[in-house]
This record gives sequence, structure tokens and C-alpha cells, in this order.
Amino acid sequence: MIGGWSRLIAGEERFNAAQEAAEANQPIAGLPPAPGRLTVAEAVVRRHVTRVSRRCVCQCGLRLRQRHTRRWTSQESDEPQGKIHKVSMAEDLDDVLCVSVVLFGASGDLAIKKTVPALFRLFGSSDASGLFKLLGAARSDMSTDEWRRSLRPFLPRDVNATTLDAFLSRCTYIRLPVYDVDGGTEGYALLGGVLDEHEHTVVARSGDASITLGRLFYMALPPNVYGDVVTACRQLLTPPKDASSSVERWERLILEKPFGHDERSAVALDAIVGNHFPERSIYRIDHFLGKELVSNLLALRFANALWEPVLNAAHVECVLITMKEDIDVASRGGFFDSTGIVRDVIQNHLLQVACLVAMERPVSLCADDVRDEKLKALRAFLPPVRPADIVLGQYAGYQSTQGVNPGSKTPTFAAVVLRSCSPRWEGVPFILRAGKALNERKTEIRIQFKPPPGTLLSSWPPLAGPQPTPAGRDELVIRVQPNEAIYMKQTVKAPGLSSHSMTPSGQPKSCHAIATTLAELDLNYSTRYGGTLLPDAYETLLADCIFHGDSSNFVRSDFVRQAWRLFDPMLAASEVPGAPSPIPYARGSRGPEESDALVAAEGYVRSQGYVWRK
Repeated sequence: MIGGWSRLIAGEERFNAAQEAAEANQPIAGLPPAPGRLTVAEAVVRRHVTRVSRRCVCQCGLRLRQRHTRRWTSQESDEPQGKIHKVSMAEDLDDVLCVSVVLFGASGDLAIKKTVPALFRLFGSSDASGLFKLLGAARSDMSTDEWRRSLRPFLPRDVNATTLDAFLSRCTYIRLPVYDVDGGTEGYALLGGVLDEHEHTVVARSGDASITLGRLFYMALPPNVYGDVVTACRQLLTPPKDASSSVERWERLILEKPFGHDERSAVALDAIVGNHFPERSIYRIDHFLGKELVSNLLALRFANALWEPVLNAAHVECVLITMKEDIDVASRGGFFDSTGIVRDVIQNHLLQVACLVAMERPVSLCADDVRDEKLKALRAFLPPVRPADIVLGQYAGYQSTQGVNPGSKTPTFAAVVLRSCSPRWEGVPFILRAGKALNERKTEIRIQFKPPPGTLLSSWPPLAGPQPTPAGRDELVIRVQPNEAIYMKQTVKAPGLSSHSMTPSGQPKSCHAIATTLAELDLNYSTRYGGTLLPDAYETLLADCIFHGDSSNFVRSDFVRQAWRLFDPMLAASEVPGAPSPIPYARGSRGPEESDALVAAEGYVRSQGYVWRK
């Protein structure tokens, strides 16, 4: 026990020293120097291969375990400078983590364009003797070679062919003619055989090292087949527990949204999944929670004395959370027409962001403590959403999209006002807006502050003629994408001579007004962290799940149910026969004019003439 604790402390000290050296761009003791600038991608890999992870085990208190120790080796590489280094498994590993990912729906766009590239960024640079295995499973009739060819165009192009080939050699495709085990188990039997063989090989080669075998089942599938696949994962792909074995095992399940179509279907889905996996092993993924600026919200709010005292109803006029897309639904017409913008974006992505803004400080960063506070913030948003607090729109030409029903009333734009009854935010509207085929692509959070009491902008005593007006309101803006940034818009004196400082005759005035403009205190990520490669949202979330078993940035079942309770009445009212049609708006516009009117009615003041300089 003493020796294990000493090794843990020593590992922690090595990690802290490495982190300090990395921040100073200095060589790390015991590791080869990194070529060029240390990127965030390097830092992510180094963090997960050299750090000592802390894991909260709520039932047993706080437990520290030594995880994922790797030794960096100098290897010749054709990769450009500043990219991820290769890692090799040392002979004297204290702990070996063997990860097998079974990706259901492997032939779909989500799996090919998002999930597999994220797995490559986590494992593609590793030379760890085959500790990683990716099994793709779907109903599409294709071979492993065909699947690999479909993956290659979406993998990074700035790495050498040897690295790509090595990663793809760990990818195997197995066709499942049907997902329902009652229709046959041959495909699942093949999956199980490959998993068992891979793990048996790793255990045989590990020597005296401590082994952890992890199986991650990733559901890139429609929710209506979750039940069949989850049942098969538990019955056919999960090894029986062996108390006499020294090998540690875990099985985890990642579910992609949507988590049901309404509260009733979400509860039914939870019941099916919960019959086979405990809640601690279920990871409902919302990729917005993995975005760099969204995951920064906790640090911004609770690690800075400046913001915590003023983010409340006494100082904030309103909170505006916007996701604008300049593309239409494209090939997703069939899916989108049965879903709509509220279910696709607002009820999950933007609502998660709203709760991160509204939540109180958690007692710790353990997953349940963070998610408890988010749930409290969600419950404080008073259901149901009132009809007067909603604007629904549909872009011109949507109904002619392939897969869309003629005469469809599915909204492609929505603006929704949520009202909190919490002591911190009572009276402050949270406005969530999202739309497709708009004038630009951006996602941002705007926290607009109230004007100061009284003003020096108008002269006293009043002067004849036009009076200067404020340039706009102070705002804290978190730009999630693109051009990630955090900036504070504030009122300052306009540079130069003020036209109101003199009388027409040139005599000085005893009282005068100050001409003002808006400027910003700006943290622009591309300028401040130039050359830094920010991890993709899926990469971040997969690392949390695989390496740490950390579900802080995943969605808990009680949050899903409460979110549907908030939006179900509004959705039901908009979908009944005879319900009003969404307001039409032109492609490339800001959306329906009624949306701007709703936002203005809630007290939001648009800045006139201000343009943020990217």
C-alpha cells in the first residue's frame, strides 16, 4: 500500500512538472523534446498517457488510481512539426488499458465523419502494440476493406500514410443483417469472437502488468433500434464476471441524441437501456458539451471573482443563446422533417448551454455534483413555455427538399424565451434561437447587462439640439464557433474631439456630454493561442468516457425527462391539426422579423454600427 501510494504521488509530481514545462514550452524531464510548438492535441495525448487520473467513486469516497502510464520514445516520423507524437508501450507498465470500441451504425455519416476521426486523434498516433481495436457494425453490405476506404477521406491529411494505415489496420467491419437478436445472432457472434480474440492476445502479451479491458458500445443509430442492440450488447457481447480473475473490466454505453421524441418515449427508452446497463455506465452524448468554449463556462464563471457577483438578475438584462447555420437541411430532409429545429437543437444543445450559464456553483467537479446543479437550473425554468414566448419559422423552399412532406409545418427556425424562478435569475429572460439557411454560421452566448443607473451621456442641464445616445449595452460574449473567443463589449469615450464640448460660438460649456462608442476586452483564441490545435468536441468527450469514466459532460436521464417536460406542451400545440404554419423567411436572412421583435420585447438592445474584429 505504501509503495503504491508513493508511486502515485511521484506520478502526480511528474505530471505537474511536465505540465509546467509544457506551458513554458520547455523540454519535459524524462521525455524527448517536442518538435516545434506544443499543440493542444499534443497536450491532450500527453495528458492521457502520462498523467495520474483522479476518479470520483461516489459510493466509496474519493479514490486515486494510477492510470494509463506510458513512456515516450524517440521515433523517426515523417509527420510535420507540431503534430501529435507517437507513443510506445513500455515493458514495465503498471497498468495496461486495452480498449475495444464497437461502433453500431458504422456506415452512417455520423460514424464516418465524426466518431472515427475523433478516435483516430486519440489513438491513431499510438504504437501501443495493438491495445486499441475498432469494430464497425451496421446493416450495410460491405467488406472491411470497403469500410476502411470510406473512412480514409475523413481522417487527418497532415499525417503520414504509415500512421493512417496502422490505424485502419485496427478497424474491422462486421455486417449485422438485423439488429434484433430474434432475427439471428450470427453477426453478434462474429463481433464477440473478434473481441475475445483481441483481448486474449493483449492479456497473453502483458506479462505481469495490471490489465484493464474496456468495451465501449457506441450507438450511432436511430433510437428506435436502441433496445434491440443494447439487449444484444448485454447478452452476447458482455463477458461474465469472474471474481477469481485479476483482470479488471468495464463496459460503457454511449447513446447519441435524440433521447426519445418526447417525455413518454424517453422514459420508455430509459427503461429498456436501464434494464441492461446501470446509469453510471450510460453516457448520453451531446457534442455541444465537448466544445472548448462551452466546457470553459464553469471556469469562466467560478474561477474569476469578477463575474460571479454580477451574473444575476440585479445586473443582467437578458441572456441570448444563438446557433445560426447558413446551410439548409440538405440530405437530412427525411430525418429533419420528423424532428424539427426544436428537437434537433434547442431542446438539447442550447438548453444544456443555458443551464451551464444559469446553474449555481457545484460543491465539486464530480459528475453527479455538476449534473445536480444543472438539473436544478433546468427545473427552475418554468414549464410550460407560453405561446407568446415562441416564434417558429420555415425557410423558403424547404417543402421541396427530398424527403420532406409537401405542406410540411416543421419549423427550421425557432426563438424560445425561458423564464427562471431561481433567486439568482428571476425576471431575466433566457432567449434560445436556432435556425437553418440563415445569413451566417455562428454559435454564441450573449449576456447583456443592464444600463447603469443614471447617465453621464446626456448633459445637465439639458442642452438644445440633439443629444448623444449610448452606443449600446455592455455585453459578455462567448463565441463558441467559429473563431472561438470571449470578449466583453463595453462603452468607452469615442476617440478625438467631442462635438458637444463647445458651444456654436466656440465658448466652453460648463456642462457637456461625452460621445461614446463600443469597444471590447478581447480574448481571441486564434490570436492568444496562435498555432494551438483545439480538440474536437467528440475527441474531448470520448477521452472523458474512455480514459476517465467521467460523465460530467454527458446527459443524465433525469435531465432528459425534465427537458422534455419543458418543451412537450409547446411541441404538441404546434403539431396538432389546424396549428398555425411557421412564418416563412428568405434564405440568407436573419430569420423571421418577428424573432427580432420578440428579442427586443424582452429587453435586448442590438448594438448599432458595432462590428467585432475577428
